[in-house]
Amino acid sequence: MSIKDAKRVAACLPVFAGMAMVFSGGIGEAANVTVRSIADANKYMEHIYDGYDYYYVKGSNNVLNIRMNDLGNYASYTFSAGPKGGGSGHTLNMYSGGGKYFSLIGSTLNNNSIVMTDGRVYEAVGAKQTTGNQAMSGNSVSISGGSVDFVYGAYATSSASTNIQNNHVTISGGTIGSSVYGASGVGTVNNNGVTVTGGSFDRLMIWGGYSAYRENVPQNEASENTISVSGFTANSIQIIGGEANGVAVATANKNKVILGEGIYTGNSVTGGEARAVSATADGNVVQVNGGTHSERIYTGYAVGKDTGTAIAGNNKLEINDGSLGGFKIYGGYATDGTTNIARGNQIIINGGTMTSTASEIIGALAYNGLAEDMP
Repeated sequence: MSIKDAKRVAACLPVFAGMAMVFSGGIGEAANVTVRSIADANKYMEHIYDGYDYYYVKGSNNVLNIRMNDLGNYASYTFSAGPKGGGSGHTLNMYSGGGKYFSLIGSTLNNNSIVMTDGRVYEAVGAKQTTGNQAMSGNSVSISGGSVDFVYGAYATSSASTNIQNNHVTISGGTIGSSVYGASGVGTVNNNGVTVTGGSFDRLMIWGGYSAYRENVPQNEASENTISVSGFTANSIQIIGGEANGVAVATANKNKVILGEGIYTGNSVTGGEARAVSATADGNVVQVNGGTHSERIYTGYAVGKDTGTAIAGNNKLEINDGSLGGFKIYGGYATDGTTNIARGNQIIINGGTMTSTASEIIGALAYNGLAEDMP
């Protein structure tokens, strides 16, 4: 049956309150599935048990709608809008239900999305890969309500180097229990982002892009990622525009963090952070446009491992508004290497209030190294 014919049949079916209405596509066809219970999921989705319960939707360009009751604190379920083999172009809408260990996954590759308006989940991941090294791009997660511990626009957990770009997380409401990543993986993690305009956070921990350490991957990069934050509440914060943690070479360049209204307490804000034998954090920007700040701010942060080289150059911190005090701020920070260089970094203060408890404002710091002015 074609999609067009199936839609004609569906249009003639009566709708009964409390029942799951499902249009399930065959191989190569789109599927639109609504589940209101685990019984619905067992009936309309592919169920795989591998120590945990996984549910998949067969078809391409699928839409999965979840309207369930909360399943409690002990059952573990993972729902994916894509088929077991993964893919692109799938959408998962979370309207209600879930549970403490309930996970949402768009699919595995490109242009998958999750939209969450209510419910309770452990993690929401636009695209997730556990094996292989296929590129991941154009995935998104949008949260306006409900509660979730971990959020990823795209997430690769394998040890293989891959290319993860142009993924995004948007949070306008709801409660976030732990961490948010525009994208996280191994290898190249560039041009990803997180936008926060509301919501409640236990700990505001955000990475625009995170390239993780693996012994078999010599080069890691997290560049040109962007975070914009405002209108939230949080007990403590840690925000990093782009972080690359590598073996031989790590690069975190041209990342940007924009801070608006909110209370920033606790840990730190970093534009770009690189850790490797050769670590470079260059051209990163942190812009303070409002809020109350008592955290540390590092615009560019480079750590040279194993007597290596750390370079923090051409980073810029711009303070336009807000109240800042009880903190340390650095334009560029280079440390732990045999050669540490911090050059061409800037702190520009256009406005805002600097309270008497402000401790240190340092344009560049290179431990046992070289700190230079703009050329």
